[in-house]
Amino acid sequence: MRLEQRLRDPSKWICGLCGQLASDLGWSVFWLRLAWVVMTLLSPLWGVVLYIAGGIVYPKIRS
Repeated sequence: MRLEQRLRDPSKWICGLCGQLASDLGWSVFWLRLAWVVMTLLSPLWGVVLYIAGGIVYPKIRS
């Protein structure tokens, strides 16, 4: 599987969340991931907690 396909694969928990959010909100995957990285660098605990919570909650909200 190519890297681009892997990063956009919605079934992947780590990479799929950004891909799903970007496609649903009409945002760029690159800028969304960059925002996650900046947020995680500024506050590592909140970055990880929000990403895990988003990975659990967002697919349930979406369906």
